[in-house]
Amino acid sequence: MEKETIEVYKFANRQEWLEALQEAPNPSTVKSRSLGSGKSSRYVPLGIQEALSDIFFRECDLMDNVLEVYNNQIIVRIKLSVLPNYPNSEHRIISGIGAKMITGAKNSLEYGAPASQSAAKSNALTNFGNIFGRNLNRDFSDGFTFVKKTKKKEDEK
Repeated sequence: MEKETIEVYKFANRQEWLEALQEAPNPSTVKSRSLGSGKSSRYVPLGIQEALSDIFFRECDLMDNVLEVYNNQIIVRIKLSVLPNYPNSEHRIISGIGAKMITGAKNSLEYGAPASQSAAKSNALTNFGNIFGRNLNRDFSDGFTFVKKTKKKEDEK
């Protein structure tokens, strides 16, 4: 007797997935770094972004990875193929770019390339949705979105 495999999804449909994707990141996961001159930048660390991608995507695969050395920088461009975590979803392609300066150390490329790749992955996820930190450091609410929640018929009664 063969057991039937039941597909389990985190989100019931595309609308539910989009609404969750547009939520502001949990304030406890947001970090801040100094940019100098009294300025700072808020961000969601890559480890948190990757954990969120495990929730939002059934698959998140690196499909293109281009590394260049230009103007004393290690530049990485990536493309990720992601499959949203709701029934009947289709693969999407998201991209990002990251760069790190080449230092005087002999192994600068060895450590700079993975750091640039991590920055590129974070850039791709950050640009994809609010939950990953897209609206941090902007002049409006971290949870700003044009995606509107619709009332259910039960709510109107």
